[in-house]
Amino acid sequence: MKRIALAVLLSLGAPFAFAAADPIPPHTCGDVPEYPGRLGTDNQKKNFDKSYKAYDKCIRAYIDDRVATMKANEATVNKIVEDTNTIVLKMRADSGEDVGKDAKAPAAPKMDTGGKQGAKY
Repeated sequence: MKRIALAVLLSLGAPFAFAAADPIPPHTCGDVPEYPGRLGTDNQKKNFDKSYKAYDKCIRAYIDDRVATMKANEATVNKIVEDTNTIVLKMRADSGEDVGKDAKAPAAPKMDTGGKQGAKY
């Protein structure tokens, strides 16, 4: 069975199965602003507040973009798994194998990344 699944993946030209992962782009928000502490002057505290608000907005946008990318990747992987399972079941049925129990079985679980994606921070 594993040979059939491998043959299906290879026949589909599955470059995704062997390609290196795309590198995660670093954020371009700069360094975290330095907190002046309670002994900082009022001017230092105002500058920090302004810098931190800009940094926070940038980081949140970066995180939202990364979460959207992860969700899109997850959807793509799930679609590939579903398509591959459909082809394998058809090949097994065409070869005369009893796939009735497999066709009625619950679908393979969706990929779970384990985090609270989309949660507000």
